[in-house]
Amino acid sequence: MTVDAMIAAGEALADAMIAETAALDVPGFPGIAAHTAAKLAALEDFERVFVAPLPDDPRLPPLLEELRGLADINRDALAGAIAMQDAVLAAVREALLQADPNPGPRALSMEA
Repeated sequence: MTVDAMIAAGEALADAMIAETAALDVPGFPGIAAHTAAKLAALEDFERVFVAPLPDDPRLPPLLEELRGLADINRDALAGAIAMQDAVLAAVREALLQADPNPGPRALSMEA
């Protein structure tokens, strides 16, 4: 693969992570499925063009560092979304337990 193809794939992956992270910051996560699908497609392209050993090109190390930083930010946003969902499950479980102190295994399986 050419270095230009590597750069293009890396930039597309960066853009996809930025878009998904921004969508995770909006209450209700509108459009998150489309953003996640776009990120996965960009990741597949990235994995296809990035081969070891990397060519000696000064543009690649900064791009990879940017991707690492964006991946960290994206992971943190995803973790926040999961924490929010855990809180929803805990609230529903608590409501079920208040409505019926013996709700059976279904309510108990909702533990966060």
